[in-house]
Amino acid sequence: MNSYLVRAIPGWYPNGFDFAALALVNGAVTTSALGDQFNKAIAAANIPPELFGIV
Repeated sequence: MNSYLVRAIPGWYPNGFDFAALALVNGAVTTSALGDQFNKAIAAANIPPELFGIV
């Protein structure tokens, strides 16, 4: 699976991926920042948080 992902991911993001676009400070990936973005995304999509174990 690792080998597949290493080959596939550049095709999914041909121009790279900008973590700053997710409002991550200095491009730093923190679990709290990703968690906030994840929670906003599932709320916007009207997905019940319980599906992800979020209460």
